[in-house]
Amino acid sequence: IEPIILQILHCRWDKNGTRIYWKDQIAEKIKEIGSLSQTDRLEWGEQQYKKYKQNERELNRRSIEDHSARRQQRYERKKVIDDKLNEMMSETNEDGSPLWIRAYLEKCSSLSKAYKYNRPFTERSWKILKQKLVREYYELLDADETDDTDFNCSDLDNDNFE
Repeated sequence: IEPIILQILHCRWDKNGTRIYWKDQIAEKIKEIGSLSQTDRLEWGEQQYKKYKQNERELNRRSIEDHSARRQQRYERKKVIDDKLNEMMSETNEDGSPLWIRAYLEKCSSLSKAYKYNRPFTERSWKILKQKLVREYYELLDADETDDTDFNCSDLDNDNFE
């Protein structure tokens, strides 16, 4: 394989740092270059290299744009989730006390996971997330109440106190 062919093809790298190419791409380029004279090969190689570099720049530009779009989408998703969470925090019991404790909601793993998704946050997403939050919220509350009740005054031996 002529070195110019390997210079103009996009490749992947394996874990050992070796370049990996598609066989059909190599075969196609060998076929293109096969009937060319030496001078035509040099000119062909220069043109192909320019195309390769242009593709590289375009791929890098698109990669940066995609990353920026994903970051913006995550920001917007977090903002919508926070707005929904604030609505949830405004819910009250019959006596007017808050129905939810934000610290417990923020400990819920489903909330952390929801912040990380790259998809837009929809009403359907909120319904599903809220169900998970409510379930995890009560699990956390129950776990905390269990921890608090592990030590009772009745466990103390009253004879040892003066």
